[in-house]
Amino acid sequence: MSNHQNSTTANQQTHQPQREKLVVNNDDLSIKELVAALFKNKAIIIACTIALMLVSIAYVMLAQEWWSATAKVVKPQIQDYSELSYQVRKFQPAFEIQEEEKIIQNNDMLDLIGNEAMFEQFILAFNSTSNKKRFLLNSPQFNQYLSANNISEQDTDKALSNWYSKLTAKPANKRDKNPSVFIITMQSHTRNSSYEMLNDYVNFVSNIVHDELLSGIKATIDAKQSELENKLFIIESKAKNTLEIERKKTKLALRIAKEAGIQEPLQNLNNNEFFSVSLGLKALNAKSNVLNDFDELSILEPELGDLNAKLALLNRNNLQNDISFDVYRYLENIEIPYYRDSPKRSLIILFGTLAGFIFGVGIVLFRQVLK
Repeated sequence: MSNHQNSTTANQQTHQPQREKLVVNNDDLSIKELVAALFKNKAIIIACTIALMLVSIAYVMLAQEWWSATAKVVKPQIQDYSELSYQVRKFQPAFEIQEEEKIIQNNDMLDLIGNEAMFEQFILAFNSTSNKKRFLLNSPQFNQYLSANNISEQDTDKALSNWYSKLTAKPANKRDKNPSVFIITMQSHTRNSSYEMLNDYVNFVSNIVHDELLSGIKATIDAKQSELENKLFIIESKAKNTLEIERKKTKLALRIAKEAGIQEPLQNLNNNEFFSVSLGLKALNAKSNVLNDFDELSILEPELGDLNAKLALLNRNNLQNDISFDVYRYLENIEIPYYRDSPKRSLIILFGTLAGFIFGVGIVLFRQVLK
């Protein structure tokens, strides 16, 4: 019994290496067969590789090219808008508020020409869809693109929508909550058109911001002038009423003094009396004559002098429409792009060739499996 078990164990140990060797030999044989099959059918692999490579080449040659011109812009410095600042500051005294002996600065005008405010307005105008639409519809390059691609008027809105995303101003650092540097981009179908369109659009937006700023400044000046004129009217009316009341009181006092026979001022003058009869007839006559010819209302209301001076300042100075100023500064100027965005010809041809090779190998292996 024991001898039989030992014999069986020995036979199992003898057959196991033989099976392992057989499996290895079969694997070697399968790999060799596959390699041989691939080599035998290399024409199929080469044909598929060349075919897809040619398709890739045809695609990259016919596909629409896109080029991007870019630049970096930052907020302007004082020398970029010094002329505007000089013009605006001429109006600033009219906006000052005087309380007793203290002058309080009103920065309504100065806030309009702060470099951060102007730069923010430029970026908002740059990204405005309505501004992009106006610019593109009047752009020779965009209209040439429409004609070259046979885009009808009905499909123009769709083309415009696609081009809106090609004209952008984005923060250079997306993580910055208060970005100071922006990258402006224009993507177009040729390298030269992207460069030209970005330059044209920057000028287009600058002119819009230029006009909006001047309009805002003029509106602020007009509003201040209207405010001062209304205030002047109210205070003048108050002074005229005060003067008229004083004239009437003096006439009544003069009448009372005549009837009472008070020729000379009384010794016990009562400054609180309503009609000032104690001044006497002679003094009241003189006072009445003076009041009749009196027109210096600023003596009654000193604030009138300040209001008239501010209005004279606003009327004397005119804000010029041809003021030259910049609302941005280039950190990196616009340049003609040297590399296209798409299509990436070398990569497409490389992947197309690789895909053709893999496809050819797949066909050969599939045929081998079927055998």
